[in-house]
Amino acid sequence: MEKQSSSTSSFRNYFLFLLTTMFVVLSIGFALTKLLEERVIFSSEIHGASKINRHLTELHEDEIPIFGSSRADGGYVPSILGDQYYNYGIQGTQANVWLFFLENELKKSKTSDIIIDFGLTGFKSNLGDKGNYLPNFSATKELMGEEVEPLFYIPVVKYFGWFEDYTRLAVSERMQITKKTDRGGSFELGVLPADKFEKLVEERYKYPAQYSSGDTLRDRFHELIQSTTRKIYLVIAPYHKSVIESFINIEEINAYLEEVGRFPNVEVIDLRSIIEEDSLFFNTTHVNYEGAKIFSRRLAESIAD
Repeated sequence: MEKQSSSTSSFRNYFLFLLTTMFVVLSIGFALTKLLEERVIFSSEIHGASKINRHLTELHEDEIPIFGSSRADGGYVPSILGDQYYNYGIQGTQANVWLFFLENELKKSKTSDIIIDFGLTGFKSNLGDKGNYLPNFSATKELMGEEVEPLFYIPVVKYFGWFEDYTRLAVSERMQITKKTDRGGSFELGVLPADKFEKLVEERYKYPAQYSSGDTLRDRFHELIQSTTRKIYLVIAPYHKSVIESFINIEEINAYLEEVGRFPNVEVIDLRSIIEEDSLFFNTTHVNYEGAKIFSRRLAESIAD
């Protein structure tokens, strides 16, 4: 009996030790996660993870959000558009991500307008950097779909491999040597040498863009449009003329823009060709900061009109 009692006591002590250890490890893990998120990730307003967190956890009742990809991120200057604008554009993403933003935006008790940067390539899917979605993983895992990894469920551990990127952007934003930051937007300050830009133009003519109808995403977009009375501006930001001249099925995207513009709460603002100078582009699909300022002024005028 004494043996059994001693064995039971040892097991109980071992079990309590394991529980205590697990509690300490989890506590440290959650504390480190919180520290990393607040001091590094969310301290950078231009990182996709910070934008997603702001969008999901804050209301900003009068804010006019700008949703889109890197073309939104580096093309729309909020301080020029107005005090209430904020740029949620995320590099490397496509329609599946701005639809995620739009769907969550329409759940909020707001009446402000919405701007969507609509690319001529239409309804394609791309998540971009998976590190954008980790801090709010419980809300973004459905969007990530097959890109979800088991480690993403574990605090701290899920950030392995992305810490350098989070830190780099936070430092870059503070220094602002090659880029200008403006309420979520991140704008290229440099101008490519003429010979390098000419090579990009040659590549564009070799590999032209084309519109993708993406039925599932398009249908979801139309459902969201019809679920709200909020005004949605569908904006086509500037492209270099080489993109437009080489575009494979330009008639299809033009027809779609005419179709979607018939929704009573949608206004299409097509500014694809307003910038002609090569020096105002960073590449054939993105303007630099000087180009972004010109475009943003024209957009502000169009919205006011």
